Amino acid sequence: MDANRIERTAVIGGGLMGVGFAHILGQAGCQVRVVDVSDQLLERSMQRVKDSLGLFARHGLLAQDQVGPILSRITGTTSLQEATRDAQFVIEATVEELPLKQDVFEKLDRYSPPEAILATNTSSLKVGDIAQRVGRPERVVGSHFFYPHTVVPLVEVVYGPSTSDGVVETTAAFWKRCGKAPVICRKDVNGFIVNRIQAAIAREATSMVANGVASAGDVDRAIRLGMGVRLPLVGTLEQRDWGGLDIHYAAAQSVYPTLENATGPLPLLVEKISRGEIGAKAGKGFYDWTGKDVNALRLKKEERLLLLIKALKEIMPEDDDLVNNQ
Repeated sequence: MDANRIERTAVIGGGLMGVGFAHILGQAGCQVRVVDVSDQLLERSMQRVKDSLGLFARHGLLAQDQVGPILSRITGTTSLQEATRDAQFVIEATVEELPLKQDVFEKLDRYSPPEAILATNTSSLKVGDIAQRVGRPERVVGSHFFYPHTVVPLVEVVYGPSTSDGVVETTAAFWKRCGKAPVICRKDVNGFIVNRIQAAIAREATSMVANGVASAGDVDRAIRLGMGVRLPLVGTLEQRDWGGLDIHYAAAQSVYPTLENATGPLPLLVEKISRGEIGAKAGKGFYDWTGKDVNALRLKKEERLLLLIKALKEIMPEDDDLVNNQ
């Protein structure tokens, strides 16, 4: 299938991720059918899409007169069969429960045209496991985005054990057409690319706090204002090249033996969860969120992230595929 000829799409699930997919696909010129379990939830989803497009328009990432036409291309339905009967590309964004996803994909396989690509946005489950009950598993592919995915450019396109090369190539080309920056994960490993790296960073960061090396605030500040500042310009492996692999080799001999290598959640994390300190939504995690308007802070950070992406586009026009989000 030619990625440029994909016009009819379906989004399975109208939550935060599904809303973002409706925005992304509608902005790319596609017809979008959003599926959820009730008309009430669909109405809320459509309002969120409208709000998301309005945010883009306010920051100049979208012309105000484009909002209406985009919204007109997005419709909601409670019928999975109706949404997918003529779809060319389907993206699933349901909760991370394997039996539910397997049931959804079994139905997608039955309802959608044989040539339709069936993508899952799973972040923790294996693509192959999700496709176990699919008669044509070669058309099931991972498409893992990072919230807020209307703003963050990256998408991991993931092979399942049976996914065809053509489906992966078309999916990557389609997301690029939608203004995203695809990377290919060639093996169906837990966590794919980014979450494996994030897990390693989070484990070491948690270990340093637990062992009194630094406070949570100073660890985060070091990441944000040190490595975080240069990562958009120079990735981790490229940085090794700039520094010299010989230097990296010497540092590895000294530092690697001292790094955290636990194969399960660290005791500090277990203790916090046992006390109900599970993060901002509970009022306390690594930080104390008591008395703070968490939703307002989240929106403020999302807006700042949007401004950061705009700035990156201006300073790195030659790296269009890394920062282009229009």
